[in-house]
Amino acid sequence: MYQVSRALAYIHSCGICHRDIKPQNLLLNTKSHDVKLCDFGSAKILIRVEPNGAYICSRYYRAPELVFEATEYTCAIDIWSLGCVMAELLLGKPLFPGDSGVDQLIEIIKILGTPTKEQIQAMNPNHQSFKFPQIKPHPWAKVFRNKAPPDAIDLVSKFLHYEPHLRLDPFEALAHPFFDELREPNARLPNGKPLPNLFNWTEVEFKRMEVVGLTKKLCPPHLVKAIRDKFKGVQLPTAPPVNPYASPYPHIIAQMAALAQQQAAQQAMGNSGAAGIGSAAASNPMPSSAASLLGPMVIPPFQGGANAGAAAPNPSAGSAAAGSQPNYAAANTKTPNA
Repeated sequence: MYQVSRALAYIHSCGICHRDIKPQNLLLNTKSHDVKLCDFGSAKILIRVEPNGAYICSRYYRAPELVFEATEYTCAIDIWSLGCVMAELLLGKPLFPGDSGVDQLIEIIKILGTPTKEQIQAMNPNHQSFKFPQIKPHPWAKVFRNKAPPDAIDLVSKFLHYEPHLRLDPFEALAHPFFDELREPNARLPNGKPLPNLFNWTEVEFKRMEVVGLTKKLCPPHLVKAIRDKFKGVQLPTAPPVNPYASPYPHIIAQMAALAQQQAAQQAMGNSGAAGIGSAAASNPMPSSAASLLGPMVIPPFQGGANAGAAAPNPSAGSAAAGSQPNYAAANTKTPNA
């Protein structure tokens, strides 16, 4: 799960949403325990204000905003899927095994409880309100029935929130206590072999951990100095990265308000009959829609220097090349940490 979280953090920093996270798209090398994220056939660079298909992602791992037919979702749909995959590894069966879209929502409500009006608005403000039976949340400890340690349950619960913006950022998830044992100096796989290279950070990753203050948490204590020496002299960004999980709706509302104000101002000027308005309007035409006002607002990658976006993908982020790792199999392991 550590490598999958890191892979998602990487592609999300590039503005790419995978949109089909499920066990079948996680390839595990049973000898080295390297994990690869594969099948980018449904992946898309999400652009604000541009609608996306809601009928996406395999049903068991489909985020509730997709069930509510949201078309302006964020990369947070991948985080929900990640939580579902981790829960399945711990339980040995799917967490939300719905037979249809409606049944999928019922399975989610059985555990998370009935969503409030505010939570539905956070998922899709355009959704027609429906009345659901009032069901209280089921305690996560009872969901797993002693099949998972407390830290694992806590991590799953942080991934699975109705509100997309409240789901744990996969990069910050790397610092969760559930993964602490991976940072121990003598950490080994269950078979006694060394762990995969989990700390071969790229420059982009290093910049981010430095900015958010996670370097000492994400790097094993015995490797902190070596990692900082490796990136000595790298120019750090002066601002945090763009949040690819923030709700797009407040942004859209603000831009629409700005558009309305500009159009009102133009109309007022037109009614005044002032000379030269026609030529001024021709040289500075008003946008006819919010989309033309905003333009293609692609969520940019994490930036902070001339080479910020030039780092190559880390091993746990790339898709498996044909023939490069013959021993990969669909993920199915009882040790989901790594």
